[in-house]
Amino acid sequence: MPDSYSTWLDMWQEKSVASTKCAECSQQLLQGENDPSPAAASLTAAVDRGGLLYPSVKLNELVTTLENTFTHCFSVTEVKPDSIMDLVSFLQLRKLTLVGCPDHSMSLTNKIIKFYVLTRLHFHVKAQNSKRNAKQERMKLLKLRRVL
Repeated sequence: MPDSYSTWLDMWQEKSVASTKCAECSQQLLQGENDPSPAAASLTAAVDRGGLLYPSVKLNELVTTLENTFTHCFSVTEVKPDSIMDLVSFLQLRKLTLVGCPDHSMSLTNKIIKFYVLTRLHFHVKAQNSKRNAKQERMKLLKLRRVL
């Protein structure tokens, strides 16, 4: 998993651990204090001064699966109004790791999936819009150059 998603996980963990009342669920979101930092977060770990929280193996597996599915889905299909349903269809074909205690694992995993998909889709669309606007601006400048 890229280091930028490790940063995303750190932000999400702080939010979710604070809102999770169940101690077992909180423990399953975070890596133990004495555990070594994950290899996937090596760049983050290099600048860590001791205040960062690292994702548990289960949470890391879930987010990796979500990212791989997202990447595959939008490399095959284009973004359109019902793209979220396309992504849900792709997710149904994957085996997703449940995070949390037996009582809360479904609801906690669903919260993680919802937050991740909405956040990731927002930034994906934002990047596409930026590329489209840059291309339009470039074409406009080319047209002006031809006229002058």
